[in-house]
Amino acid sequence: MQESGFDILKNFAETLVIRYQTRYWGRDRAQIGICQFGNGEIMADGTSITPAINVQSLTLDKPAVLTAVKGLVFKKGFTNMAQAFATAENMFMQKSRKGAQQAVLVISDGKPSFSFETTDQVKQLDEKNVMRYFVVISEQGVNSVIKGWASQPWETNVVHVPGLEQLDGDIETWAQKAVTVFCRSEEHTSELQ
Repeated sequence: MQESGFDILKNFAETLVIRYQTRYWGRDRAQIGICQFGNGEIMADGTSITPAINVQSLTLDKPAVLTAVKGLVFKKGFTNMAQAFATAENMFMQKSRKGAQQAVLVISDGKPSFSFETTDQVKQLDEKNVMRYFVVISEQGVNSVIKGWASQPWETNVVHVPGLEQLDGDIETWAQKAVTVFCRSEEHTSELQ
């Protein structure tokens, strides 16, 4: 992905965050955190991959989350989605609310690296009942690997956007579609990453 594409994804993420309500009718509803991946590099030891970045820990402070999204910087690395899931899991362990449904929302071009490692991380999240939602921006469609990583049935947990141009042309509509698919009712209490 190029920096111009990253800027479109960043704008989309900001639009999504604006639509979420962290408090509803005076009650805490959803904490939101931001984890950035796509910064993958092989570390000096030759085998380790750089971790994803915990940009904003889980919080009810939506303005802080919006500031974090606006501050995201293009990293030029490979798609280290396994590290993103590991970082998300750490975020849940540090700050999630007891009894709240935990969910990870991944915005990606659908071209992840290291499928084996990512599948392992997905299994760990699955064992902890963490929902996995995907917004895949790709002209080629949603590949079978992503379908397998999404919570099942994948058809209700994946939104496919047919390219960056289409996303940029109507970000509001795509954000509304994602929120509608991923948050099906006002009573849905989730931790979103």
